Amino acid sequence: MSKIRLLFIVVVFILFAGSLVLFNKFEAPMSGGLDQISEFKITQISGPGSIYMDERPIQGTDFSRARTVDISNMKYENPVYLKADPQTSFEFYCFGAIFTVTHDSYIYYLPDSRELRFLSGQFYWKRSAKGESIDVHLPGEAGSRSEAKERSLTLSERGRLKASSDSLEIWNYSGTLGFTNNARDYSLKAGQMLSLYGTDRVNIADILPAPAFIAPESKVITLKKPADAVVHFSWKAVIGAKDYKLQLFSSAQRENLLDEWVLNTGSKSVNLHRYNDFKKFYWQVFALDQDEKEGIPSQLGLIKLIGALSGQNDTLTPPRLELSSLTVSGNMVVIKGEAQTDSQLYINGRPVSINMDGSFFETLKFRTIGTKTISFRLVAPTELETNITRQVTIFDE
Repeated sequence: MSKIRLLFIVVVFILFAGSLVLFNKFEAPMSGGLDQISEFKITQISGPGSIYMDERPIQGTDFSRARTVDISNMKYENPVYLKADPQTSFEFYCFGAIFTVTHDSYIYYLPDSRELRFLSGQFYWKRSAKGESIDVHLPGEAGSRSEAKERSLTLSERGRLKASSDSLEIWNYSGTLGFTNNARDYSLKAGQMLSLYGTDRVNIADILPAPAFIAPESKVITLKKPADAVVHFSWKAVIGAKDYKLQLFSSAQRENLLDEWVLNTGSKSVNLHRYNDFKKFYWQVFALDQDEKEGIPSQLGLIKLIGALSGQNDTLTPPRLELSSLTVSGNMVVIKGEAQTDSQLYINGRPVSINMDGSFFETLKFRTIGTKTISFRLVAPTELETNITRQVTIFDE
């Protein structure tokens, strides 16, 4: 009986040990996610240049003493300064949050004291709504520990920051953000911006929300004919917006701003073939209020181009523009015509709406008599133009 009992114990032990092996085998991927990597890890570098590191402050763009960051095997066990060159941005993970450090920006990391400092430049962050509090220090001078404690952030869920030697701007996109300056505490709700100039002039103001329903949010385009490269960007209007700023980048780290437009409408057509060195485009749009203050940006949209249109630009034709009549009545000129509906018409530099059927109607008023020149400019999404000029004579009534 004792032998049977002993055999039973041995079998139970083997089964238990086997279950532990299987448990660890199948649970290992669950514990190997982003939350388990070291306190600080660079996860992506974007741009044609480099990120530099040094134990001493990096002065300006002098990287002669610094080492180039190797993303594959770099460990950060000692205090380190990290700086992006003017052509490069990087993304890093720290304290449970993802940070984007844009081109020509500068940080300092102290692993022993778990301190992170934004010294200069522009930064984005995104963290979970849950988890530990994350403090970021903003020293007046690089490497000044005493000054670093005078100015700090308790990060919200999402936001953006621009820091220089004499100013600080913080956009709080989501969650509650805490800011301390000279032993005084401030709190920002979602949709607020803080500006600091000098040492004490702190201003907090509301900002406009992000434009919603952006299109295209994600799109892959196979290029077959020239018009395929024309993309129509659009978004829902934001109440209170005076204008919109549309930005086009070559990467999600925003190190290369390809183009930027300030628009008074909620759409813009762009011929991406003009950027013939790129096949991937990221874009965002944000509203500008009456004081031209930037609101919360939309999510990043992504467009990928497949194929090429080399040598096919000559198949593009200018947009159609026809003038039906110009009728002079006193100091007034009544204009009628037809134009390509997906284009933008300007008469004497002023935008004019085109109806769904292609017709347009406009009235010009002149203050003086004599011969007047009227210019018509029609711009297609392909960026080709049709230009017409006409002259009329205004008489005294």
